[in-house]
Amino acid sequence: MPTEFLLCRQDRMFPADFQRRVVRERPGFTPDEMDGGHLPALGHSRELVERLEAYRTAAGVH
Repeated sequence: MPTEFLLCRQDRMFPADFQRRVVRERPGFTPDEMDGGHLPALGHSRELVERLEAYRTAAGVH
């Protein structure tokens, strides 16, 4: 199952530095970063949808 990690830079619940450190501990993961807080669907919905669509397309899911 393809897995992506979307890191929101203004997340105050899980700060970006913490998320980057956690992702580094997972082999093969590179975080995809975007602006936004803990709930990007509320403040950056258009960008979130575009990224999710790009992940879906890259995974070959129709």
